Amino acid sequence: MCKLDIRKRVCKYLKRLKRSDDCFDEFYNAVYFYVQGIVYNNLFDKSYVDDAVLNAFCKIRANIGMFDETKNGFAWICKIAQNEARRINAAQSARTLSIDEIACVDELRAPPSDRELVCDVKAAIDKLDQPFKRIVVCRIYYCMTYKEIADKLGLRLTTVYYNYKKALKFLRTFLTDC
Repeated sequence: MCKLDIRKRVCKYLKRLKRSDDCFDEFYNAVYFYVQGIVYNNLFDKSYVDDAVLNAFCKIRANIGMFDETKNGFAWICKIAQNEARRINAAQSARTLSIDEIACVDELRAPPSDRELVCDVKAAIDKLDQPFKRIVVCRIYYCMTYKEIADKLGLRLTTVYYNYKKALKFLRTFLTDC
């Protein structure tokens, strides 16, 4: 089936759904793989795909009254799926340990003579821009591979590698100046 056919079918389903809820199962079966693909491509942690797809369909059902029948229905559901993936990404990144929490644990573990060094390293990491900081934390504190970091952050493998190298260069420079 070509994309034009699915777009027309989606618009027909959405118009019917706006009037009554009788065809939601048909609609779900017709667009499930499209919504799943959009969510999969936008999620950092792929283990949340099923939850995000379910939430996207719940939002489609809840907001069907707001759908403008003169607009592209396929684009509308794609946007809802994309926004749901972004919402889950934001929630997941908020749940990860912050630099302060990690440094606090490391400071408590370090012997008294090394605590000053831990504070210097924490200060150096705090000076990094957010993308570099996330890569350094994933690589050093969570012992993640470049591939795992790329998947988690939704970046290309080469981007992760080069940004990590840039961050290490900055940290070395910062720590030698201290």
